[in-house]
Amino acid sequence: SSDVCSSDLGEFVFAAKPSDLVSRRRRASDFSFEQLRNRIAVLRARGLSTASFEVDLYEKLARPFAGLLMVILGLPVAIRSGRNTSLTYGLGMGMAVGFLYWTVDAVAVSAGKNGGLSPMVAAWAANALFGAFGATFYITRIGRRSS
Repeated sequence: SSDVCSSDLGEFVFAAKPSDLVSRRRRASDFSFEQLRNRIAVLRARGLSTASFEVDLYEKLARPFAGLLMVILGLPVAIRSGRNTSLTYGLGMGMAVGFLYWTVDAVAVSAGKNGGLSPMVAAWAANALFGAFGATFYITRIGRRSS
C-alpha cells in the first residue's frame, strides 16, 4: 500500500511501508564467511572501523576447533584420574576447564572488538593458549607413563 502525502511543494506518493524503513542490524552469524569478508571490504573502503567484523570473521575459522581442544584438554585429566580419583573429580575438572576456556575466549574477543588486540589474535587466543596447555599436559602425562 502507498500513502499520498501533501506539503507546500505539492503531493507525492510514498510507496514504502514503515517496516521497509526499519533496518535490523545483522549479526556476524547472519553472514556467510564470504559475505562477511565482502562486508569488511565495503566498510574499509568507506573508511569505517572493521575490527568487530574482522574478529567475527576469524572466529568463524577458530570456533570449530573448540570441540577438538576440549578433547585434547580432557585426555590429560582422564589419564591423570585413572582409577585413583573419582568420576566426579574428572567431570568437575572438565567443566572448570571448559568454563575457563569460554571466559578467556570472551575476554579476548571483547578486547579484539574494542581494539585492544588484533582481530586475528583475539579470535585465536583461547585456542592457542588452551591448545598449548593441552599439548603440554598430554606430552608430560605420556612421558611420565612411559618412564
